[in-house]
Amino acid sequence: MLPKQIPFEKIGKENFRFVDKPIYHDISSYNETINLFIEELSKLEDINSVYQIGEVTVPGISDLDFIVILNNKLERPQKCIKVIRSYVKKNNYLIEHYPYIINKENFSNVNYMFPIFNIKNIYGEKYKIKKIVDIDILNAIILTDLVNIYWPKEFIRYFLYKKVYLKNKIKSYYFNDILRTLELSKVLPYTKLEIPTRNLLCRLNSMKYPVAMIEKISGQKNRKWSDHINEINDLRKNWFSYNDKKYYTLLDLTKNTIMLCYDIIERLDSILKRKKFFSYEGLEDTLIIERDSSNLYIDNWRPEDSLKKAVNIYKSTGEIVSVLPKNFLVPMLFFPIQGKVICRGPLSTESVKFQNKKYETMLSKRYILLEDQIKFLNTNKFWFESFIHFDYPYKAKRYYRVYLKINKVIRTLKLKGIVHK
Repeated sequence: MLPKQIPFEKIGKENFRFVDKPIYHDISSYNETINLFIEELSKLEDINSVYQIGEVTVPGISDLDFIVILNNKLERPQKCIKVIRSYVKKNNYLIEHYPYIINKENFSNVNYMFPIFNIKNIYGEKYKIKKIVDIDILNAIILTDLVNIYWPKEFIRYFLYKKVYLKNKIKSYYFNDILRTLELSKVLPYTKLEIPTRNLLCRLNSMKYPVAMIEKISGQKNRKWSDHINEINDLRKNWFSYNDKKYYTLLDLTKNTIMLCYDIIERLDSILKRKKFFSYEGLEDTLIIERDSSNLYIDNWRPEDSLKKAVNIYKSTGEIVSVLPKNFLVPMLFFPIQGKVICRGPLSTESVKFQNKKYETMLSKRYILLEDQIKFLNTNKFWFESFIHFDYPYKAKRYYRVYLKINKVIRTLKLKGIVHK
């Protein structure tokens, strides 16, 4: 368990800048946005079907998530990109990010790729999604991937990573990423810890899904986790009636969510050990550097030490790093990534021996499907993100590819020492 006082507990509220504040929209605005989106997509012959993920539970805070299913072979992919991009850009508050894109051949296996709890067809052909027999094994794989890609660094960064505020989100991303890479964000006078309020409220809400997954896998409910999810729901539902103290409540809930992430990691690590899905020999401490952040995999992992180490790494390098148990490295050896790997010894899939055939089969099928999705996106020159990413080889614009290479070289030089200590 984590200590009651986490390393950044004493950061003053005045050090935060709250941006992207929620704006109330009634439910009719959401319905109109959905209907017009379907109307636009229905004009495209390559669009086969559209599904909506989740529901609008809190108008003004909830966003709209879609999966767009395309034909296996596209006639006019650039037309699809143009129409989707134009509509999302015009409605970028209610549709906060681009829809997930998948071809109809793979959509029946979407459960292998993405943990879908609530999905409904809103346009076009209805598909029968294959049910997973050994769902607990697949959920263990998916949760491991989600930890590797998002947690806890997704929430830790809010208390470490200072930014200069720019209204243009794209320019802000590049500018602040350069500042972070060069370690200038820690010293410049106009930088502050930045909270994207509405986006964070959505991210906190999404934690109810991994909680449900880990409780199902382990067969154990956790009252503390349920209470935390209920507190998040209460804040979201009453956001527009609460006074300004709600921003500080948001900070406190985010800190508690970091603790929740470590609780999930600790329980999942215990499950991986107990179920004996795999064994490994000779895996040294390993650092994997991807485009936004990195993971360090170690032996003798403990949550309280992990958080302190992550904070200390940021203080010395300016980099956000999740420190994770060595068990979480194993799936990454098979994951189709392009990240930079730093290790004190040889790193090979030959170090791993699968002891559960179902686990091995599901892991392989999941990664093949995810890689197929990326190939489909790249072949048709879609630059939208897949269901899950870690450093996938997207066909980005040339200047962005050059930027990523330079960025990764600098970050690799800074982080190399934390593995070779």
